[in-house]
Amino acid sequence: MQTTKSKAAAEVAEWSGKGVVFAACNNTMKRRNLTKADLLPTATVVPSAMIELTLKQEKGWAYVKGAH
Repeated sequence: MQTTKSKAAAEVAEWSGKGVVFAACNNTMKRRNLTKADLLPTATVVPSAMIELTLKQEKGWAYVKGAH
């Protein structure tokens, strides 16, 4: 979701406004040399995607994986 490369910025903003959460894994960002500044403004950073998914699912959230 890098801001300079995103073709979906408008869609991400729209869905964020509807309550969809776009989260980036800090572990992956470190491996790819990315920072919060590289993400779209609506994205949030979580320490670990796997831990975040587990915690959210325990609270009743749903996980949806998009594919191209």
